[in-house]
Amino acid sequence: MAANYDLMPNEAILLKQNSVAHGGVLSAYIHELVLTNKNLIFVNKGVLGNIKGIYKYPLNQMKMFNGMPQAIMGKLGNGTATLEVYFINGQTEVFYFDGFNKTIELTHSGECGLFLI
Repeated sequence: MAANYDLMPNEAILLKQNSVAHGGVLSAYIHELVLTNKNLIFVNKGVLGNIKGIYKYPLNQMKMFNGMPQAIMGKLGNGTATLEVYFINGQTEVFYFDGFNKTIELTHSGECGLFLI
């Protein structure tokens, strides 16, 4: 089932990643993460692929430090790629990836700048 991201007219999809887990390292890699020039969108899917919810995280709400957004790529000890995203309201979201090999650079304004795939 294709997700309806309900994008704004000036919003464009820049990057999609399937096989995303959210909620802990034991979560299933069945979800989707979409990066637009305005939002980070998490598509929560059920085991059968049905969409359970779509959550938008505005890029302009990300915490900044020394002009850099606090979206930190890392790896767990078992090699699982992670993305930790920190927001100005204190919220932290952690996503786990199966086979993630992309680098994302965000500009100071919170909009997406350079993408290397």
